[in-house]
Amino acid sequence: MVKVFKNTILLCFLLILVLQQSELKAQNDAKVKAQWIFQNFPSGIIWTDEGTIKEFVVGVYGTNTQVYDELVKFSKSNYKIKGKNFSVVRFKKIKDIGPTHILFVESSANENIQEIYENIRYNTLLITDECPNKEYYMLNFLPLNQGFKRFHINVKLTEKAGLIIARELLVFGGSDKDLRGVITKTQRELDDERRKLEKKKQELARQTEDLNVLKQENRLERKENERQKEVNKQQKLEIETQKSELEEQREQLSSVQIDLLEQVEKLSSNTETLKKQESEMKEQEESFLAKQKELEQLGVEIAESKEIIQNKDLTLGEQSSQIEVQQIVILGFVVLIVLVLFLAFSTWRASKIRKKINDELKHKNEDINKKNEEILNQHRQTELLNTELEKLSIVASKTDNAVTIMDADGNFEWVNVGFTRLYGFTLQLLTHELGENIIEISSNPDIKDLFEKCKKNNQTVVYESLNITRTGKKVWIQTSLTPILDSEGNIRKLITIETDI
Repeated sequence: MVKVFKNTILLCFLLILVLQQSELKAQNDAKVKAQWIFQNFPSGIIWTDEGTIKEFVVGVYGTNTQVYDELVKFSKSNYKIKGKNFSVVRFKKIKDIGPTHILFVESSANENIQEIYENIRYNTLLITDECPNKEYYMLNFLPLNQGFKRFHINVKLTEKAGLIIARELLVFGGSDKDLRGVITKTQRELDDERRKLEKKKQELARQTEDLNVLKQENRLERKENERQKEVNKQQKLEIETQKSELEEQREQLSSVQIDLLEQVEKLSSNTETLKKQESEMKEQEESFLAKQKELEQLGVEIAESKEIIQNKDLTLGEQSSQIEVQQIVILGFVVLIVLVLFLAFSTWRASKIRKKINDELKHKNEDINKKNEEILNQHRQTELLNTELEKLSIVASKTDNAVTIMDADGNFEWVNVGFTRLYGFTLQLLTHELGENIIEISSNPDIKDLFEKCKKNNQTVVYESLNITRTGKKVWIQTSLTPILDSEGNIRKLITIETDI
């Protein structure tokens, strides 16, 4: 009896142990399925409105609560579906099934799978557990003892629901047909990638050849630039020499002009003096005429007085009359002598003054002739200066550097062939497409200050700028802006010499 009791107790203990193991296995299986539902399956599925989903909803239908409880635990532990929170809803009746993104149907409800499928919303992933009716499930868990696959995918129903299945999910749960399709598609993609890679290799080889050609051209351009720099240095030295010569000629011309102005001032002063002397002579002649008139009047008065005396002395004799006549003749003769002497003295004085004036005019004429000779010499020097400027223009037209000539305000008047070769612009294209003034077209942000500095100091300024040619090419340019001055130190022209650096 005791032995039977012991056996009974042992049997009960073994039964309890088996039940516990079965319960543990069921709980572990439910946890694995829950992980597949919220973690593995969603990572291989793309919903139509996935970008607008704020929170995923996972529904569970069936009488067994183990999978539901595991999903709730994961949800409360802040696990996420594709980086977004998810909530778990349990449905006890088919009519209560509401909108969800994922709906898991337990194995106890497989007999109602058709009705459940017909009641779910569009774009809902339907997951079943060991459902035998494959016409109404999308993802179906398989028993652990049936091959290596853990689940099966119904691609047709899944795509019909507007869901996209990732290739990785098809590898684990797709049918052989699906796998063959995946392999075929993958092979095509690999072939496409190989073709693209081959094209890229060919393109890379072509680009490498182009790069080698560009490197060779770049080396040649560098050699040419070095040669051009040497030529530019020589031209700059020649231009500086010509500038110094022009400065000396300008100084000489300025000195001659100053002397000419002084002589003109002296001539003006002498002319004024001559005018004053002529005025004095006229005044003396007028005074002489006035005195002559007074003498004539005096003679008339004397004659009248004598007539009165003759009338009064009628009683005098013939001798007295003769004496009076002799006295009158003597007096007239004396007066005539005085007048002759006065006229002779005035004529002599006037001839002396005229001779003096003529001598001064002769000297002035000689000075004027000298000044004319100096002016002719200055004119010849100016022609020589213009000739030098023409030579400078010829040099600028032949150089490979870009040379421009502007007026004192910076408006373009001439560009050389080197400018057209470097930028692609003639003078007409430059003024029509970019602008007429250097300040308008220059890309240097300090061009206005540099331009004012050049005009203010009458000195060359050098600056660099990144310019764009007519073809759109960007080139770094070193520019020297030089003023051309006239004899008075005023700016007549501005010249720029630009070098590609």
